[in-house]
Amino acid sequence: MIREHSGFWDFSVCRRFPLLVFSVSMATTIDWNPIISTLIPMGIGILIGNVDKEFAKFLGSIVGVLMVFMGWSFGAGINLIDAFKAGFQGIILTVVFYILVLPLIYLVETKLLKESGISSIAMTSIAGLSVAVPSIIALSYPELAPMAETAVAQIALGVVISSAITPFIAKYIADKKEIIKQGV
Repeated sequence: MIREHSGFWDFSVCRRFPLLVFSVSMATTIDWNPIISTLIPMGIGILIGNVDKEFAKFLGSIVGVLMVFMGWSFGAGINLIDAFKAGFQGIILTVVFYILVLPLIYLVETKLLKESGISSIAMTSIAGLSVAVPSIIALSYPELAPMAETAVAQIALGVVISSAITPFIAKYIADKKEIIKQGV
């Protein structure tokens, strides 16, 4: 089932990884605390979810309720006026994101995991959490602070655009592949 593989995608969109890559590329020391503080709870969750299927099923039913609060929290942090000021650059960023990410995760899901590919398409939008990454990097590297505001606006516009477009892409592919929603 698609739900069995969703933990991998949750792991791959963690905002710690861009920070880790940036730290490595700048040849600076890596702050392991945020990475470990992400991996330990995730590892415990993976362990408990695989050992106790009833507990995993119980917690799985809560995800829908939590999504509303997460969406509210992330959405409140996006300044739409600044996002739309990014204009063409934000649109280009979104197009590049789709070109780089969508084929990769679609191929992984269809070829490696032998699934329909619809869940990877449905998840292909720029995460709201990524809006915070330029500001975090600017705190660590003050010389990048002037660029952080522009980067935040570009990413915020990408979040808005991809959040609006992704459901239509997923529906188009689902209709094309004749994938029917089965009592979820």
